[in-house]
Amino acid sequence: MRHKIIIANHKMNMTEEKYKKFFQTLCDMDIKSSNNKCIVFVPYPYLFTKHKYNPPCLIGAQNISKHISGAHTGQVSIGMLKDMDCDAILLGHRDVRRCGDTDSDINAKIKLTKNSGMFVVLCVGETKEQKNAGQTLSAIREQLSIALDGLDKRDKLVHAIAYEPIWTNEEKVTPTQNEIEKMCLYIKSLVKKLTGQDVYVLYGGNIDDKNAKEILDLPHVDGVLIGANSLDAKKLASIVKGEL
Repeated sequence: MRHKIIIANHKMNMTEEKYKKFFQTLCDMDIKSSNNKCIVFVPYPYLFTKHKYNPPCLIGAQNISKHISGAHTGQVSIGMLKDMDCDAILLGHRDVRRCGDTDSDINAKIKLTKNSGMFVVLCVGETKEQKNAGQTLSAIREQLSIALDGLDKRDKLVHAIAYEPIWTNEEKVTPTQNEIEKMCLYIKSLVKKLTGQDVYVLYGGNIDDKNAKEILDLPHVDGVLIGANSLDAKKLASIVKGEL
């Protein structure tokens, strides 16, 4: 099995005590023996768990500010994440977009990650209305064209794109394998055209231990982004190790 990226987005969940048990379970289940890479995006206060519990995975933040510093109460800068020895950053998630982040904001954030050494994951996805209107490809093209605009092609600032259609969360359904494969291939081709670079393309949206394997087996899917189902360490470990 080729190398895959398994992402856990914990959103606003967990406690330190839960993380202590969570990371111990990942260690006990020996996910490091897998060829796959696991990234856990934790709430900001728990970035310290990387050094306190030495987890067998990368630890990332769920967003950053588009500002370097200043009067931006409640926001966290790229410099602060570097001080925390953060491994990765998740940008453009639908939860953040729903709170007001635009593609232009995301573009500004991506540019701030230059020289950070962090693994950057960009989320894109179409709404139910866009899908029903046959605008899926144009919606994704617009999101990527703006988010990746003006990037120096010599610098690889975005390492992975997570395709997470918004309507899957609203309807609690998963696209067909053909739909997922088609979109991941389209995104790879588009990013190559826009940046001249190859990126990992992941699928996210109602992923669990029951459907992860069939999606990960798709030729053009380089990994999965898991939400609520990633809070269960045993399920996450089984997905990372391919023991499904």
